[in-house]
Amino acid sequence: MKTLILVKHSLPEMIPTIPAKEWRLSKSGQVRCKVLAEKLESYRPDVIISSVEPKAIETAQIVAYRLNKPFRTFEGLHEHDRTGGDFLDKEQFEAKVNISLCIQIDWFWVKRQPTKQLKGSQKR
Repeated sequence: MKTLILVKHSLPEMIPTIPAKEWRLSKSGQVRCKVLAEKLESYRPDVIISSVEPKAIETAQIVAYRLNKPFRTFEGLHEHDRTGGDFLDKEQFEAKVNISLCIQIDWFWVKRQPTKQLKGSQKR
């Protein structure tokens, strides 16, 4: 049986004036890729595939090199599109994500409740 392992790219160098999809890895991110490769080694991957974003490509290339595995990119694996959005510092970004997740969880819960409860009826 084949196993799919999904891994987020390593730490990018976040430059507010450059779109996130163009960010490259930070020095720390490059170092962390070596640790990532060590952790992935026991899974014995056949190939390392990444999105076409520079930070993902760099992560995958370092891991592939360390594991002596082939590497390739694949369209459509990118992060959500933040084009046109403001740059948020870590705290602002996490607050927005938390709000978004709460809204999505609320929607998920509401959509799965029986219709009678949604209309205000009590279940008996």
